[in-house]
Order: sequence, then structure tokens, then C-alpha cells
Amino acid sequence: MTASVLILALFVEEATDERFLPIIVRRTAEALLAARGRISVAVLDPLAINHGIKRRFNAQEERIVEAARIARGYHALLIHADADDATRDRALNERFLLGFERVKALNEGVCDVLVPVIPICMVEAWMLADPDALRVVVGTKIDAQELGLPLTARDIESDRHPKVTLERAVSSAFADRPRRQRRRRVHVSEIIEPLAQRIRLERLDALSAYSAVQGRSVPGAYRWAIGGVIQRQEKVRMGGFGDRQKPGELRSDIPLRWPLVHGGIPVAERRL
Repeated sequence: MTASVLILALFVEEATDERFLPIIVRRTAEALLAARGRISVAVLDPLAINHGIKRRFNAQEERIVEAARIARGYHALLIHADADDATRDRALNERFLLGFERVKALNEGVCDVLVPVIPICMVEAWMLADPDALRVVVGTKIDAQELGLPLTARDIESDRHPKVTLERAVSSAFADRPRRQRRRRVHVSEIIEPLAQRIRLERLDALSAYSAVQGRSVPGAYRWAIGGVIQRQEKVRMGGFGDRQKPGELRSDIPLRWPLVHGGIPVAERRL
């Protein structure tokens, strides 16, 4: 029995996002696969492909098109854009859908399975989703309320300045340490990856923006992309692999083939 691999690409806005979101994306994919009984499918770390794109292209839709070209052969391309607002609607319309339509209209080989990742306000809101995980990573016994952390999903997504909330919580936790442990200050940048590994997905799941990524509020998003890979058929075809097809169409007459390169490292072609 040959191994199955899920390979994803990710276009993010900032360097901080590049350290946090790939881990969350991978863990989410693993959870969705496990829920369908496909624990044998390996999920590679998503490839961040934003390097240089933002410098070369000014319009977001042009950036998305270029990212889709680079991600040709990948199972899905996730597009991150912070909402910078109380809802994700404006960012979805202005910073995702325009590029999405451009990609769908192309007559060339691209990854046309695009998934919007739009945290309400900014990605730091997701870092606040699990106060217990944050307390463990920071190394404090101060309760979440004393740290000034929002306790409910509604409070998290209502926070207009989640980055400031996170920084203050980390500073408060540091200030409570014994004097001898304060010599080396802990910065938010140091906890991003450990926090992404520890956050409970069920806590993230309470956030409307995270649920939307999984396809609960936006039908067919991440769940569709993952679902296409884990069809119980031995042969299945997803969009973005050569012959073009209608959005959402699954082909059973062509073996699923995998990218030859992931992160600069050759990857053998495999089949489910």
C-alpha cells in the first residue's frame, strides 16, 4: 500500500503569520482527515509562497494569481488576509474574491482550489483563542482574567486590538515571575510557534472566522479541498492538476498525482 500525502500552499500577509498559520493549517487538515478515518494520509507542512510576490505585484488579485501559478499541482492554496474589521465580508470581497475570479478565468495551469483564511481583525485574535494554552506557553499561573485575556469567542472577535491584548498578557505574565527569572524577557515572537502547536482546535472552532475556513460558513472551502483528497475511491481528481474542470467537480477517471516539488525538495508521485 503506497502512502498518501496532502500538500498545501499558503499565501500570508506578514512574517508573523508565516510562523503561526502553517502549523494551524496542518493541524486542521490532520484533524479533518482523522475525523474521516484517514489517519494514514500524511500532511506536509504547508509551503509559504509569498516571498517576493508582494514586492513584484501591487494589487491583491495579481498576487493571488501569481501565487496560484506557483502553487500549480498542490491540492489547495490557502489565501490569508486579515479582516481588519468586525466582520470578514469586506476582506473576503476585496482581497480574496477578485483574485479568485481571476484565477478561475485563466486558461493555464494553476492551482484553482483556493481557500480564504480571514481572521476577524487579525491573526493575533486566533492566538487568544485558548487562554490555557497561552498561559502554559508563557509559563504563568496567573488566571486568564487577570492577564486581561478575552474569555469567550465573542469577546475575542470583538477585540479591535488583539495584538495589543496579546502583548500585554505576555508582559503581565513576565512581570509576575520571580526576579531571577526576569533577566531574560519573553517576547511574543518567541511563543508563536509553540502556541500554534498547543492551541486546542476546539477552542479555535468557536471562532466564526476559523469555522468559515473549514467550510461551515462558506460551503465547500477547506472541507471541500480535504474531502476531495480523501474520497473512498482509489482514483480521484481535484482541480488545479492539468486538465481543467468545473469548480467543485471531482473526477474519478484520472489518478490523483502529487507535486514533484515541495519546498524545493522533490516529492515522489503517489496515489491514494
